[in-house]
Amino acid sequence: MKFTLNWLKQYLDTDKTPAELADKLSLIGLEVEELIDPSETLKPFIVAEVLDAKPHPDADKLQVLSVSIGEGEPLQVVCGAPNAKKGLKGILARPGDMIPAFGEKIKKAKVRGVESCGMMCSMRELQLGQDHDGIIELDANAPVGTSAADVLKYEVVFDAEVTPNRPDYLGVKGIARDLAASGMGTMIDEQFDPVKSSIESVVSLAVADDAKEVCSYIGGIYSEIKRNPVRSGWIGDLLSAVGMNPKNFLVDVTNFMTLDSCRPMHAFDVDKLSGNLTVRQAKEGEKFVGLDGVEYTLTSADTVVADDKGVQLLSGIMGAKSSGCDENTKNVFLIAETLDPVAIRRTARRHNIQSDAKFRFERGVDPASVGYGLSKATHMMNYVCKGEVSGLVEAGAVPSDDRSISYDLKSFKQLIGIDIPSDIAVNILTVLGCDVTGTDVLTVVPPSYRQDLKEVHDITEELIRIWGYDKIVSQTLDINPVVKPVLLPAQTRLFQVKRLLASIGMNEALSWSFVSGKLEEKLIGQTGVRISNPITPDHDVLRQTGLSSLLPFVSSNQARGQLNLQLFECAPIFNGINPGDQEMVVTGVMSGESQEKSWDKREHAVDVMDAKEALFTVLDRLGLSDKVQLVTDELIPGVHPYRSARVLLGKFEIARFGEVHPMIIKDQSIKTGVAFFELFIDRIPLKAKKGTAKQELQTSAFQGVRRDFAFMADEDFKSGDLIKAVKKLNPQLITDVYLFDVYQGEKLNGKKSLAITVVMQPMDKTLTDADIELVAANVMITAEDLGLSLR
Repeated sequence: MKFTLNWLKQYLDTDKTPAELADKLSLIGLEVEELIDPSETLKPFIVAEVLDAKPHPDADKLQVLSVSIGEGEPLQVVCGAPNAKKGLKGILARPGDMIPAFGEKIKKAKVRGVESCGMMCSMRELQLGQDHDGIIELDANAPVGTSAADVLKYEVVFDAEVTPNRPDYLGVKGIARDLAASGMGTMIDEQFDPVKSSIESVVSLAVADDAKEVCSYIGGIYSEIKRNPVRSGWIGDLLSAVGMNPKNFLVDVTNFMTLDSCRPMHAFDVDKLSGNLTVRQAKEGEKFVGLDGVEYTLTSADTVVADDKGVQLLSGIMGAKSSGCDENTKNVFLIAETLDPVAIRRTARRHNIQSDAKFRFERGVDPASVGYGLSKATHMMNYVCKGEVSGLVEAGAVPSDDRSISYDLKSFKQLIGIDIPSDIAVNILTVLGCDVTGTDVLTVVPPSYRQDLKEVHDITEELIRIWGYDKIVSQTLDINPVVKPVLLPAQTRLFQVKRLLASIGMNEALSWSFVSGKLEEKLIGQTGVRISNPITPDHDVLRQTGLSSLLPFVSSNQARGQLNLQLFECAPIFNGINPGDQEMVVTGVMSGESQEKSWDKREHAVDVMDAKEALFTVLDRLGLSDKVQLVTDELIPGVHPYRSARVLLGKFEIARFGEVHPMIIKDQSIKTGVAFFELFIDRIPLKAKKGTAKQELQTSAFQGVRRDFAFMADEDFKSGDLIKAVKKLNPQLITDVYLFDVYQGEKLNGKKSLAITVVMQPMDKTLTDADIELVAANVMITAEDLGLSLR
């Protein structure tokens, strides 16, 4: 929200400096991001007088000026402005001065063979307005040689960030009101006489039944005007100062009211209309060309204002180009609406339209401001455009507002910790526009432009916000004994998993819980809980798999040249809307090469085995690597059918890993294969705490022994079953079992060869041959029980 100091002073009588006002606004909740004071920028530029103006010898539209700056010899300046003449006093930029509009310094240079020692400036070049038809013409009494900052009129501009709950801050009047309540000045009462009606309106208004939920009330005033100036004087200057381009007086008045009082309006050229105006829902597929020149195809969910020919206004967002006002407009119909914020937000998002009106309506415009806005705008139009006006034409009814809050001042101390005097509380609420009665127990009726004031705590917040948070006295809490913060066991386990994944080279990612429903359906074959008001079309459901969050990260990173990625995220997934439908999942994705190229390392394209290795690193830390089994049935649609598996703990799936399906890789514009794992960590039982004694690290002074075995097995046999069975033979002696070779070929006739290594580590003695042979015999017996034969 941009506004100027002079604009603010139309409503606030204050002697505070711009910096003081900006500081106070930030303290009461309107953060001023930038304070633009042109006085510093204008200081280097000086007032100069044209002593002589001669034609340029080699250019018809240029003149060679002799310019005095009050001291020294006159300067020669080449100028192309049509109004440059002898005796004119203007603003001169000398070599070395930075031109605000261009961001470049003036240099002494030759223009068509004639040396120029500066530039006579226009308003636009100094960023003081949009006028660039000629150079600035100052009053004849302007002292030559003085700084431009001392003679030019300029606007100090505030640029503030408005929070969504304060739409009244989207009008200068609302900002002035809060400053007055906080003691920065006094509010200036508006004084304008409503224009008396002298003609009947030739346009009537109606609200169709299908649009009454969106538009509860609409009002309009018809005017027959004598002129519509392109230059709108001080209104145009204010709009220019905050970055808006003046169009013509009628359009500028509606834009002014939008910024001035947070009351968007629209002006129709009546001669371009056909019949009366009706607020209705658009017809499916109905076309509409906006003031931006873009054609929009509307839906039945869009609310419009239409005449007999078609749509003339997309309610609360943008008018039609076909009925807009220009300098030739003679008959104008000005309207203002009370609209549902949610409906306007959805329509704007559906058609990707941004406008100042939409920005305000989606946050909530004062529902009772239609009459005020029309009256003030008509008064301004009649003063400049002259002519005759009608009475108020309306349809629908202004929404009722029966809010009344009983506020006991004792509740202020209960929430804030200090007392607030009754007279201060009453004064603050009154200046804010509330109707207040009572002394200790106040009856507060909030104004219509403050729809956010509904409960007792809202009043408390307003009082401390305006009175000042500095009134709160800091106190030291008496905490005895001091309790050390403690993480829950589930939180500790999750933190350890994060540290472990980071230690093996993976990077943690953070994402929203909102994901693309289309991607979810491709990944798991169904969509989850749909968001009724998504922030973007690609964030329309709650995720049911972490892949739907991380795959777009892979795509966006690879589009920027980062092909080799190892990402993980610990975040909830949502299988419904109830609390029990949410669970924590650890998801990891890998793409590109397993590691960056290096002379001493061997890299390879990541695959399912890399994902399995990372997952089982976590499972091993959790003590589960030898307790789980792998199955390849019932896989989700979005994974490679032959390079993926589920991990079961008993009968329950606790994890899955594999490679993402190539079709999804292509659909997401990912340039490499992607391996992944998902660990459903909430499904893993927490270990019971068995005392506080720390387990010491066990080491052995005796030599360990390794023995290799090779067995023939059926092709569908799972090697993990053999490894788990062998580990169980003697857990105290057999410390590790791992698979180091698998061979399959036509000569084996449907069989495969599995080679494993068994690691034996004695703790109390050196193993004898008999001890080793006993273990080997037990290994072979176990293999035979599983249907394997020694190779």
